[in-house]
Amino acid sequence: MNHVLSDAAVEQYRQKGYYAPVPCLSASEVARYRSSLEAMEFDHGGLVQGIYQFKPHIHQRWAYDVATNPTVLDAVSEIIGPNILIIQYTVWVKEPGSDSFVSWHQDGTYFGLFPFEHITAWVALSPSNRETGCVEVIPGSHLKGPRVSYRVENADNMLKTGQHIDVDPAAEGVDYLELEPGQFSLHHTMLLHNSQPNRGADRRIGLGISYIPTHVSCNSPTQVTAMLVRGVDTHHNFELEAPPEPGKPLEALQNHAHAMQVWNQSRQEQLKMRENAGAKA
Repeated sequence: MNHVLSDAAVEQYRQKGYYAPVPCLSASEVARYRSSLEAMEFDHGGLVQGIYQFKPHIHQRWAYDVATNPTVLDAVSEIIGPNILIIQYTVWVKEPGSDSFVSWHQDGTYFGLFPFEHITAWVALSPSNRETGCVEVIPGSHLKGPRVSYRVENADNMLKTGQHIDVDPAAEGVDYLELEPGQFSLHHTMLLHNSQPNRGADRRIGLGISYIPTHVSCNSPTQVTAMLVRGVDTHHNFELEAPPEPGKPLEALQNHAHAMQVWNQSRQEQLKMRENAGAKA
């Protein structure tokens, strides 16, 4: 393992809940991965959505290669340790001029993972800045625990759970995780974050890769899947996913369909548990 993050960077992550930017991909790698993503979009008839927005590393080798980039894994391991699973992976694409946005939320509210050690590496394949709608965060908010959230219906919200947390950016203070193509940010699962619409000239393309140490567990009755990408798993809290193998696209798609089926079932179970807890309260 290479030392990617300085002691000051790790301390910033602990205190503020994020660190950025970290370089990881060359210009040629960015171009190749973006081309592969857009080819996947073409294959699926347009903007990636539905189940294909999630867990592409199971059936797309390029997505697996990004997620297992040594620099990314080295940085993640310096925060959560040597034994690492990918629990989720989301393709975030905002078209220029669209009204797509992401509401204020905490990832940990709906992932159902405990303890709260989930970390997201957000990898930019195009400029992600204030103009294009970069990730915005409330520094230090991860230290204050879960915030009250509720569902708001809005077709432009890319967060399909509709989760919304009331935030006063002027009062709480906002930091902007601006990234150049090939850079990534790291943020904590309980960090309050959102993003605004893309008002730039290019697509804003980001890959949000969610990692957990192997001792973390999920609270749903259904056992969800995860992919071991570094170290060993002696806890067996998740059904392990297989990486995509060359020449086996049908098998990879079947594995992806299964992973998404149990993931969606788990999400429904967690929603019901939260509703029951609210009714009892």
